[in-house]
Amino acid sequence: MQTLEKLIMLNFNNSSYWDEKYNTGSDIWSINNPVPVFVQLLEEQKFLHPSKLLIPGCGTGGEAIYAARNGYDVTVVDFSEAAISKLMEKAGKLKSNITFLNDNFFNLTKSNIENFNYIFEYVTYCSIQPEQREQFIQNMYSVLQKGGKYISLLFPIRREYSPPPFKIEMFEFLALAEKYFRIEYISNNIKSIKPRMNNEILIVMEKT
Repeated sequence: MQTLEKLIMLNFNNSSYWDEKYNTGSDIWSINNPVPVFVQLLEEQKFLHPSKLLIPGCGTGGEAIYAARNGYDVTVVDFSEAAISKLMEKAGKLKSNITFLNDNFFNLTKSNIENFNYIFEYVTYCSIQPEQREQFIQNMYSVLQKGGKYISLLFPIRREYSPPPFKIEMFEFLALAEKYFRIEYISNNIKSIKPRMNNEILIVMEKT
């Protein structure tokens, strides 16, 4: 017999699991607006400048809409058809500035090698089974142009949850990331929504 853990893993590796969450309002990770640190990154333009931006695991896409409104050529990808549909509805006239991909982000390398200047990822890495995490980082490396930046807002780094999300151990993430990227910036002194304060860390990595 399969263990309960394996059954849970099989469940959330199926897009219908995520569709049900979005369709029933059980997507408790979603917020209506872009996360504060993303807004700050775009305003300061220290690490990000208007160009080709990928948002993997975009969900209902507050960041995608904000970036499109600020001149970015945005591509979003999500396993969930329901999430993509909700994002398209929310985007309205900005849809023309966003490319929508309803697909598994592990398939990105099939047609997007070195296609993007930037990646912004949030609450996606934590939803991946730990044994798939290096493959995810490899894919992010493959789809970035040389000199491009992979920006990850890691959550959760302290508190344990019933997975998903899976807790992220910083030393493990950095050990994987440094195989592929130059770590440019790390900070936990960032703007967060109240329920996630002190449980997030911002990392900026460059493909050299």
